[in-house]
Amino acid sequence: ALMPPLCTAGYGLATGQPRFFLGAFFLFTINGVFIALATLTITRVLRLPAHAYPDEAARRRGRLWIATVVTATLLPSIYLAVQLVHDEWFNTRAHRYLAALEASQKEIAILTRDILPRQRKIEITLLGGGSAPDLDRTLQARLPEFGLAGAVLEIRQPGEGRPRRDPSALPTATQQDLQHKT
Repeated sequence: ALMPPLCTAGYGLATGQPRFFLGAFFLFTINGVFIALATLTITRVLRLPAHAYPDEAARRRGRLWIATVVTATLLPSIYLAVQLVHDEWFNTRAHRYLAALEASQKEIAILTRDILPRQRKIEITLLGGGSAPDLDRTLQARLPEFGLAGAVLEIRQPGEGRPRRDPSALPTATQQDLQHKT
């Protein structure tokens, strides 16, 4: 349980990817803390002999450290789990929405789809579908049916958003090939 995230953290560190490293190292920390907590719980359940503390203050300090470390690990874990669930809900609803669009709008084809749950955004590239403003209004109006009322739907047509290349910026061999073909 500890080696895969530790190896992944090492890879993230070696390749200079701090988010990769931090995510894997956090998973390693979660695993280590909760393995220790499970061990402590099992020793209590099995009533194994307790470690002798020099005095009551040391015992309280030990318990305080354990509670602090578990809480410091648990709170971000809960936050990340809630974020993951919200992202998955959005992904599921967006996929249902897009599947319903493809089924109901026979005159359009979805060429690309990018679902960005953190931004609550769906980006699609459509082929066909008539006039853009009418289609845009129709597709936007269906978002609330799928629980996507606050979502942003960005509709593109093929080739939109891609910069055109200046032929003079192409390598000389490619320019010559283009001249021979025209």
